[in-house]
Amino acid sequence: MIKLIGNTGCSRCEVVKGLLKNKGVDFTYYLLDEMSTDEQTNILKMARLQGMMNLPLIIKDDKIITLLEV
Repeated sequence: MIKLIGNTGCSRCEVVKGLLKNKGVDFTYYLLDEMSTDEQTNILKMARLQGMMNLPLIIKDDKIITLLEV
């Protein structure tokens, strides 16, 4: 299962959601600001370590991936 982490008002997030839907990819969309502080900390730490600090973040198997890897 793919997790898509975005933010309210994020136009890139909406574009990626549309692309995933068009590709028939099963995913769940989460708003970063609605996640617990611990979840936010873990996701942002993972993003920093992988050098991927732009939203949306696509997470598969507890690893941040690019849209091309979906």
